[in-house]
Amino acid sequence: MSNLSLPHAKRLEVAGYHELNSDRVMAELFLDAWPMIKAALMDPGQIIPRIIEEVSNKSERFKWLAWESTQVRAGYNFGTLDNLFLGVRCRLLPPRVFQVTDALNERLEQTDIGADMPCSFFRLPFPFIYIEFGQKRQSLCRVHNPVSGEHVAEGCFVQEVASDGGGREVHLTAIGSPVGKTGLLDDATISFRFAIDDENDDLGEALTKAFEHHERNARAHGLVVQTENDKNSLRDVVAHAAKVLLYLNSVDARTERVAEWSELAAARDRAGPAKKAKFERKLCRVYDRIVVGPQSFQEAPAGAGDGRHVQPHWRRGHLRRQRCGPGLVDLRIIWIRPVLIGGAAGLGKIYAIA
Repeated sequence: MSNLSLPHAKRLEVAGYHELNSDRVMAELFLDAWPMIKAALMDPGQIIPRIIEEVSNKSERFKWLAWESTQVRAGYNFGTLDNLFLGVRCRLLPPRVFQVTDALNERLEQTDIGADMPCSFFRLPFPFIYIEFGQKRQSLCRVHNPVSGEHVAEGCFVQEVASDGGGREVHLTAIGSPVGKTGLLDDATISFRFAIDDENDDLGEALTKAFEHHERNARAHGLVVQTENDKNSLRDVVAHAAKVLLYLNSVDARTERVAEWSELAAARDRAGPAKKAKFERKLCRVYDRIVVGPQSFQEAPAGAGDGRHVQPHWRRGHLRRQRCGPGLVDLRIIWIRPVLIGGAAGLGKIYAIA
């Protein structure tokens, strides 16, 4: 794997970005507000937009910095304050990484989510996670940047916390890969915050409400309004992240813990002084992760048809709700796997999600 293909947090480390957002530099930038900011960033119960709001209410100097950052679109002057804090949080509170295999990622891209999918199924296995869309940078999702254009979606950071009203708030940052661009930090990020007040609400409707709320708030305060490209990117990334989360809750889900960093760090600790530097160089390019999905799906030849020849194509799968249990009062989610027609076609399989 090239450095450009490393996930976001590891690319920052390789590029030396952690030195730029070290405690020393952050203290020089934010002065007496830094201890408060640092404590909040280390708390998985706080999302970054809320941290910015609360610190702004306590520090006039920080409030001015926060407002200035809202006038800058990602790609200029190291991006927004939100992105800066994301990098610091990755250093202080590393997320759990879920790496979707290329095989599963391709199947999920050929899967639709039913229109009646409730928000209750958009649940995280840990409070702060990073979902990596495939092992290679071949996702069909795109993330747009006003300077560098279109990027292949590398994945997304997702965090959820309890909201004051009794519901949940989700903070998601979509990451566009630097593969095909100029360097490690030539990526793209779009951050988004949305509330889930009713778990029975449709996920798509919750996103639409959030977009409308953000636009009203931005126009009222003279902030940058999200473009249609931003909205389309976020919808695609949120939908794909939702498919991954649904798969993780499936009874047939396959996961494997890969402790690549932990094992190498243990070997470093056992090594003598002469070899430690060599281990350190390797450590910044490896990471612990949970690999999601099989490396390949068992395929079967297409069944006999009517003799007509068609170009190979995917028959799309879908995730939908199904009644089950005594009296059909319970609900579960089923995944009807996509099937490749006219080629090495996989057999469609139904995965029930409790």
